[in-house]
Amino acid sequence: MMPNWKITLPLFLLLLFITRYYDFFYLYLPVRSFTLGGDYEPTMYSFVIYNYLLKLLFYIFKFLIIAIILSGGIFLEGNTNKTQIASLKELISLAILGEFVFFIEYLTKFIYLTFIYTEYRLIDYENFYLFSLYKLFDIESTSNLAFLFQTLNIFECGYIIVLIYGMYILQFTNIKKSALVVLYSYGSMLVIWILVMTYFKL
Repeated sequence: MMPNWKITLPLFLLLLFITRYYDFFYLYLPVRSFTLGGDYEPTMYSFVIYNYLLKLLFYIFKFLIIAIILSGGIFLEGNTNKTQIASLKELISLAILGEFVFFIEYLTKFIYLTFIYTEYRLIDYENFYLFSLYKLFDIESTSNLAFLFQTLNIFECGYIIVLIYGMYILQFTNIKKSALVVLYSYGSMLVIWILVMTYFKL
């Protein structure tokens, strides 16, 4: 049984606000002021509009696209071993649930920059990908492969695992089939996204 979106969505909105607020006011602003100087003092209004609501619109679009792609994967698979096809609302709920994995990533960033590596620079803040191939191989941020190595991280793997298990609960009685559908639907979208972003860095 998947968690109800009436629970996951408000919790997601709350955690998104808390993480964006802490990240902006306690991690970004201090190092920005030190690096760039100036009298930049954003108001709560500007933060909500430009740093929270715009990010929220991005997530709404992301959840909808992922749900549509997973729905397409179910349709192409055909035999789901379920009497009822998962609804778009259920798939959106699954996409929201998976996103909670990335709040763990934000938490590691907050802990690392607040208590461990406290004298970080603006470039360190902007290129913080602690559990990724980007960090493992020490790739330069200007490299054409930077986005690829940034995306290949332990949290993205966790997100995919949540999608696989969620599809198994919602639609398939076979975890292997669920994994295949997620990998060739969401996985294909992820590859295309990486290629597009890499192209624009060329």
